[in-house]
Amino acid sequence: LILITSGFSISQWSTDPNNNLIVGYGLDPHICSDSAGCCYITYDYENIYYPRKLALERLNKYGYKPWGNLKQILGELPEQSHSQIIEDGEGGVIVSYEDRFEDLPNTAQRVRVQRIDSSGNFLWGTTGVKVTLEEINHGKQQLVTDGSGGCVVIWKTTTRIFYINRISAIGERLWSDSGKVLGISNFSGTEPRVVRATDGSFYAETGEYIYRIRGNGEVVRRDSVTLGAPVPDPEGGIVISNKVWTGMIPKLVAQRKDSLGNNL
Repeated sequence: LILITSGFSISQWSTDPNNNLIVGYGLDPHICSDSAGCCYITYDYENIYYPRKLALERLNKYGYKPWGNLKQILGELPEQSHSQIIEDGEGGVIVSYEDRFEDLPNTAQRVRVQRIDSSGNFLWGTTGVKVTLEEINHGKQQLVTDGSGGCVVIWKTTTRIFYINRISAIGERLWSDSGKVLGISNFSGTEPRVVRATDGSFYAETGEYIYRIRGNGEVVRRDSVTLGAPVPDPEGGIVISNKVWTGMIPKLVAQRKDSLGNNL
């Protein structure tokens, strides 16, 4: 039952601090703003194990779901999971996810991206866009807005090689159909990161290195680093941080680097 009073719908948000609003049932939730007072949420649902399905929900500022039922993010393989989600800058969202097939010992795992507008329409086809046409198992993706309705996605292959590509607002792969190779990590647990600088360039982290990349895909610098987790500063640079161990005692440290790679 929805009550209407003076033209405004009564909020669905719970007023009981011990009873939160249930959005859905699943695993691995991710959230971002809808630029209109509330949010988009992705999560894996239907199966705890393979094959999982990927849901996208939108909540408005009153706690209601303007789309009604969830939207299922599809791929070409049986499972879609392990999503990341960002705003597209136009009221919608871009979702990256792993598209996966499993018949042990054989597996196939590909990264795809999908753009969804505020009405719930899929803008990049029914199954999204591959970030690369290379038939290599990969995942561990991260993404950031490109500032023009598209995104920049970084990912890692099962052989520890890092790739990056830019997807336009209409779903085109702008940095070649294969993407750009950044390098290989010596550490199996290293996960990639990417941020957009205030001057429109991008910084990509692969563990041992941070790359500065122009909007056209040109890599202009590679800096060897022991810190990571970059965040942009207001002048086109970044701040990076990490734990540094002195014996058994950890110190939390940070460093600011300008757009030329100088430590500030």
